[in-house]
Amino acid sequence: MFHVAAQALPRSALRAESLEETKALWSPPVQKVFNGETQAHVCVRVRIATGDDADIEYTERFPPGTPVTANEVCSRIANRKGLSDRSSKLFGVWVSGRDLEFEIQPLDDIVKLTESWNLTMVRMTHFPQAVDPSHFVNRYWLTYRRKANIHKDCERELSDDVAEQLLYAEAKRNVLNGRYPCKEQDAVNLAALQLQSMFGDFDPENRPPSLFANRAFLSTVLPSRVVGSKSSIAWARLMSAEHQRLVGTTPRAARAGFLTYFRVQRWLAGLSTDGLVVFERRPKPRFYFVESWDRVSWTYSADTFMLYPTSGRRRHRAFRLVTPQAGLMHSVASRLATREHSVPAATSD
Repeated sequence: MFHVAAQALPRSALRAESLEETKALWSPPVQKVFNGETQAHVCVRVRIATGDDADIEYTERFPPGTPVTANEVCSRIANRKGLSDRSSKLFGVWVSGRDLEFEIQPLDDIVKLTESWNLTMVRMTHFPQAVDPSHFVNRYWLTYRRKANIHKDCERELSDDVAEQLLYAEAKRNVLNGRYPCKEQDAVNLAALQLQSMFGDFDPENRPPSLFANRAFLSTVLPSRVVGSKSSIAWARLMSAEHQRLVGTTPRAARAGFLTYFRVQRWLAGLSTDGLVVFERRPKPRFYFVESWDRVSWTYSADTFMLYPTSGRRRHRAFRLVTPQAGLMHSVASRLATREHSVPAATSD
């Protein structure tokens, strides 16, 4: 177990490849395009999840010299996707890096924000490599996705068929890549809902379980971390058994059922040089966990951050946060716990 009083570890685990070796894999999503020495326009490229391995990318052009706000980008994408004015309120533009992501505020200028992205990385993650704007750690993407604080009741009220498709694709992607951790039975239930959405009612004659018993297909409906825990035919039989129970469910109702598995985030974690705070947003807002660095230790994995108070008080024996930012929390906490001067706090959700 790593104790916070230990020396902060250097970020030596960064991938070694250089930008030159991998430049074909990434280009800045926000670029100023010039005609000779005159700026012609600004290109903004935004990803939208499809639920599969590949994303759809939309590129919008904006005139030079005017702010490119998140509101304007959202409006253009909503028009291209055919979203109503009501359902478009569910979505926003996010800036996402390998170790940091957040929703861009509606009136923020995306060009200014991305021009200083490496400084944001330095301030929020404290990675010394981020000082170099060209370093691999500073790569980022823009994504169009569900806003962070949309309540599930609001989602149901505002969503139409187009919005539901977008929400479903985003949720499916998050399940497959492990961003939404789920238990084995939940994974089976969610896979069955996907089968109902794709194929309709269970049909053992035309689509027997053996049809789904291959890794390539299973990787499109099950979380990547669980696919290898059973044989392909075992997974196929479990999925088909659940699929059979959904007879009569419409594809849209299946997608809605898939979405009901996920709720607005209940917890917020805040880190500073003074210590760590966990705030509970629902059912009643309150500070749930407040400890200084000398009174807490932790362990972490790819999607879990475990807190262990060491002060002798038994009110909180241990506390588990399930978050895809567990690795970032570990790195930031390691550095903050050993810094002598105050720095801006980082937040993981």
